[in-house]
Amino acid sequence: MDLVNRAYRPGLGGPGHAVAGWTHESALVSGPRLTLVQARGLWTADTEVLVLDGSVGGLAACVHLRRAGFDACIGLLAADPAQQGSGLGSRLLAAAERHALEVWGSDRACISVVAERSELVAYYQRRGYVRRGNEVGPYPASAGIGLPRRPGLGVIQMDKPLGA
Repeated sequence: MDLVNRAYRPGLGGPGHAVAGWTHESALVSGPRLTLVQARGLWTADTEVLVLDGSVGGLAACVHLRRAGFDACIGLLAADPAQQGSGLGSRLLAAAERHALEVWGSDRACISVVAERSELVAYYQRRGYVRRGNEVGPYPASAGIGLPRRPGLGVIQMDKPLGA
């Protein structure tokens, strides 16, 4: 939970949590990205959480996978802000895709991305993800994952075929 909040919303954890990597969305969304109650709710029969252990204690990166039929929904991909840009996120994303294909037999990975995060959209496009249509959905403020700082903040869906 701490790693996810440091990656998405630096500064929330007080001193030592102010390092901002390139993936944070603090300018767009306020409040925690993940609460303890939400973290506990992630552990279901159709989910997996993959982690990379940090060499200096704590986690270096994590990702949540949820099986939805033949799709693998990827979420909470986070890397320690001090280590972002080192390839940790890319390695963990690739491991999540392999897991979904080889263990679950998923034929597609899907992810939701804040539409205004063009650099993040480009990151996923470089890894084979394609935007699903032109629709932009509303930011899910009612899900308790933070409040938009801008009116009209939107979310897009992106997909990647697995095993092709």
